[in-house]
Amino acid sequence: MNLMNVFTPKSEVVCLSDGWSLRQIMEKMEQQRYTGLPMLDDAGHYVGTVTEGDLLWYCKANGFSSLRDAERVSIREVPLHIRTEPVSVGTPTDALIDALLHANFVPVVDDRGCFIGIVTRKKLIRAVLDQNVSGK
Repeated sequence: MNLMNVFTPKSEVVCLSDGWSLRQIMEKMEQQRYTGLPMLDDAGHYVGTVTEGDLLWYCKANGFSSLRDAERVSIREVPLHIRTEPVSVGTPTDALIDALLHANFVPVVDDRGCFIGIVTRKKLIRAVLDQNVSGK
């Protein structure tokens, strides 16, 4: 199976910036209703995946009492607990499946290491099921 058959392009992916404050990240995640989102630097490189757990544990560990506390913190200061390694367009299906066993989505990068989109677990499962039903 070709990764591009289950690929969601960057233009359709909600991304975070590593230049944002913790509050901006929290508000974007609340607005979008995702539990984890890819974070990019100014050059478009994948930096990591920010999860609700990362935000929760950071706020708890640092005794935040209000959202104002989160305005003064850069997301760069927040430890990310899950490191999802990006894959390239040529990644074999078995390696993609293995990566998706540990994450809801896997970031995809080009030859320069720039983020170009994601593959979600849901899309991959749907494609495999459709392939098995149609006998391809």
